[in-house]
Amino acid sequence: MNFPLDMIWIDGNRVIGVTKNVPAPDPKTPLEELPLYSSPGPATRVLEVNAGTADARGIMVGDKVE
Repeated sequence: MNFPLDMIWIDGNRVIGVTKNVPAPDPKTPLEELPLYSSPGPATRVLEVNAGTADARGIMVGDKVE
């Protein structure tokens, strides 16, 4: 990715976590040194959106996903 992201972690039809403003990595970073991001619990999906989207849309843990 070349821009910051928000990660919206989803299990079933509920948001179980939101990781905000994940920075774009330095393009020179070796793959084995890239940070890993994990969900706060069991998740079936992750929705990656532009950073700031979760706050702008009021997305919060417990929200229903349709």
